[in-house]
Amino acid sequence: MEGRWNHITSKPVAPRPTPPPRALRRPWSVEETPGSFEVKDREGFLIVRVYWRAEPALHQHYFSWDEARRVALNIAKLPDLVLAEKARQSAGQQQSPAPMPPARR
Repeated sequence: MEGRWNHITSKPVAPRPTPPPRALRRPWSVEETPGSFEVKDREGFLIVRVYWRAEPALHQHYFSWDEARRVALNIAKLPDLVLAEKARQSAGQQQSPAPMPPARR
């Protein structure tokens, strides 16, 4: 029994069309909103929201304002880093990864 079924009528349901992949246009920007930083692409599409709390010690799973800002700024740099890496690789400067140090026991 493959595919999706309507559990009320017991009839097969047509598959939903897959939306085309969305290009996230450079540059990405960071905007501060109350309680979070938002990373958006050139067209204003929200990519990620990084939450913060004024007193992170009281809220275990939140960043401080400064930590959230740094995370958002680093996420916003990703398209430029990927582009620079592609340019470096196409220029023939690809390096082999450094060997892993032996595991400690």
